[in-house]
Amino acid sequence: MKYIVVFLLLLSTSAFAQEAWRWVDEKGVVHFSDTPRPGAERVELQSAQGFKPPPELTRPASETSAAASAAEGEAFQYETLEVVSPGPDETLWNIGTELSVSIAMTPSLRPTHRVQLLVDGQSVTEEPVRATQFTVGGVYRGTHTAVVAVVNSDGSTLQQSEPVTFFVRQSVQQRPRPTPRRGGG
Repeated sequence: MKYIVVFLLLLSTSAFAQEAWRWVDEKGVVHFSDTPRPGAERVELQSAQGFKPPPELTRPASETSAAASAAEGEAFQYETLEVVSPGPDETLWNIGTELSVSIAMTPSLRPTHRVQLLVDGQSVTEEPVRATQFTVGGVYRGTHTAVVAVVNSDGSTLQQSEPVTFFVRQSVQQRPRPTPRRGGG
């Protein structure tokens, strides 16, 4: 067994040595070496097995990840991407200018993707985020729209939902007016 181990070690260094020598000592033990000695016979070793990586593995990591992201972004589409709350044509009463928005997507958000929510055409966050729930301030009474977009790492829009139109109303409670009395004499 130890002869096999020695021979395998020689094989592993064959790329450096190119030559191997074999001899048997007085006790009958077989030896291998990369240097010749008296009475040793030369052993022909096959060249070491090599591996040449495919071209995509030899690119720098930055190029590989950018190419993968680009290919993923172009080919991948979410089955569903929508604003689910508020719903289409929904009227929201007395929200105090704070709007809660929920979005849904199938499948879930990819690691390199981010979400950008636009209310009335304006992004509600400075940068796209990894979120499905938003609280938007400064939404006053009137007609509004909400759209969600998925963007990649360089900020390019990959997919966008259909716009949802909704309405915000405020009610003001008034005291009941006194009923005028009719005079009659």
